[in-house]
Amino acid sequence: MPGIPILRLPYYVYEDVLKLMDIEEHIHLAATSKRCLASVKQFLAQKPPMEFTLTRFSSRITRLESNALQRSVRIFGSSVENEVKTIIPACLTLFKITKCTLNVRQETFMESKKYLEVLKGTYTVVTFREGCYTRSREKTNPEHVIDVFRQVQEVSLTWSHRGGLFPKSTIRPFQFEKLMISSASWVNIQHLTNLFINCKYVNLSKKCVLTNSEFRTFLKRWMKGSEMRGFRIHYSRFNMKIIVQGLEATPFIGVIQIENKEYMMQEGDCYTIEQENGQRAVVFHEYVNRELFDFRMNTDFTILQGRVYRYRLYRNGSNRMMIPLP
Repeated sequence: MPGIPILRLPYYVYEDVLKLMDIEEHIHLAATSKRCLASVKQFLAQKPPMEFTLTRFSSRITRLESNALQRSVRIFGSSVENEVKTIIPACLTLFKITKCTLNVRQETFMESKKYLEVLKGTYTVVTFREGCYTRSREKTNPEHVIDVFRQVQEVSLTWSHRGGLFPKSTIRPFQFEKLMISSASWVNIQHLTNLFINCKYVNLSKKCVLTNSEFRTFLKRWMKGSEMRGFRIHYSRFNMKIIVQGLEATPFIGVIQIENKEYMMQEGDCYTIEQENGQRAVVFHEYVNRELFDFRMNTDFTILQGRVYRYRLYRNGSNRMMIPLP
């Protein structure tokens, strides 16, 4: 049965046809030709905000509704070449893509480069999970893997490196909005003071081990000048008083708000430091269930003064749970 020449229909009829289509059908129609792309784009004059999620086996686009509800549809599962050449460019033209999440595994690493090329200019989040070990993969340098994703805004990496020490890096420092590394046993002080120093937010979890003197070196480097605005390391063996020795750090005791969360800091838990350009940050311990959980640095803080608090009977480590009095 021959297809219906919808482009030859009167516009009001053609518009009714488009109204009956869902997001997936709009995308596939727009990908068939330049004329269809232009007509669908005209129909969707007010670009709805969308988010991509791309994986090896399933790709979805989510419409962000004004009432905070999200509607997600699977839009394609075709070949990489078809997605890169037709489908994704059509989506980028038709919709306002606020964020694209690209889920990468080691076996799809080469394919991801094709997606990154077509997604240039789009706020992109890459999640990379290491695959099964082989002798060659054990020697792979995760620095080079991250470098492939240099153009994106956020990277989340899960990597258990078993290849020993790295040679001296020749890679330029990264400038990610967020860098999150799980199983970070391979991360050392050189990464913090060089490769990661200008990432806005860095989160290291699981197995990252640094000495007190190494962390002091990191803080000294930050104070000389850095674009980093937040740092978190999941490590409980730091001694704050030893770390700040020799630094221009001011101890703080009292109530402080950090990223919209309030803390009651006790002696030895919190210090403020300052960069040469005047940018201030707070360095502090964070407790969870009475146990020292994270060591953090953040520039988004406010010292709360002139407020009276009453306390609950229980304590969250040394950070008391507080309720402002009316």
